[in-house]
Amino acid sequence: MPKASNFLFLSFAIGLAGCTVTTQNTTSQELGTPKIVEKNCPIPAPAPKPEIIETKQCDGLDIILEDQGILLIGEAEHVYIFEAGFSGEARIDTGATTSSIGAEAIKRYEKDGEDWVKFDLRDRKTDKITTIRTKVERIAAIKQHGRDPLERPVVLLTMSLGDQVMKREFTLASRDHYEYPILIGRNVLRNAFYVNVDEKFIHLPVKEMN
Repeated sequence: MPKASNFLFLSFAIGLAGCTVTTQNTTSQELGTPKIVEKNCPIPAPAPKPEIIETKQCDGLDIILEDQGILLIGEAEHVYIFEAGFSGEARIDTGATTSSIGAEAIKRYEKDGEDWVKFDLRDRKTDKITTIRTKVERIAAIKQHGRDPLERPVVLLTMSLGDQVMKREFTLASRDHYEYPILIGRNVLRNAFYVNVDEKFIHLPVKEMN
């Protein structure tokens, strides 16, 4: 019965695809009783356990996602701008690529062959105005429907939100018609903050925290 034996051996070979198989040599007289077969199939690795993120309240102010080192913030927060020396209210916008700050009297000029800009930042609470001169990092082209793109200078500013201090790019623009003078986008939020849109002003302004 050679044909039946060959068919039986082929069936075993198909069934063991994907595994490492060890067989024993057989003679032509032994084909009627095939000797088989030790399967050595790899054991699948266990699925990773889901990471549990715990929250805790720090000094009554900061809620930190401990395992990730990420700060929980609301949809609006106080942001301190070191160059201006005061805090402003900021809208947190996960849809915006780059942050923006309300600036007045924006004037670009050249210094030592580089593009610089002079502008005023006004504290809405006190009307204090701080004039800042700094290098332009790049020019952002803002698309306008049916019109040419609007060019806006982008500068580096040092800011703090909660206990996080960082230097990030801000587009300079008039924000007098907006509720908040500062907009915080993904260039600040990425890998540093988690936004709870049901909350506002989780963190106190810097001066009130000192």
